[in-house]
Amino acid sequence: LELVDGSSVVLNTGSLLTVDFTHAERSVRLLEGEAYFEVAEDARRPFVVYAAHRAAKAVGTAFTVRVRDGMT
Repeated sequence: LELVDGSSVVLNTGSLLTVDFTHAERSVRLLEGEAYFEVAEDARRPFVVYAAHRAAKAVGTAFTVRVRDGMT
C-alpha cells in the first residue's frame, strides 16, 4: 500500500493497521500481524509505528514490525 506521504507498507496475512497523519506526526498503529514499512524522508514529521506497548520512530528508513499475542 502506498501512503499519502510517499511511504509504503506491505501487510502480512491477517494484519490490521490504522493511519493518522497530522502536521506534526505521521502515525500508524499496527493492531495485529506484521508489516514492512519503507518510510519517505520528512525531518519535520517523524513516522511513528505504535504496536502493543511500544513505538518505533523514523524519519526515513525501512523496517518490519510484528505484533504477537499483544507483544511486539
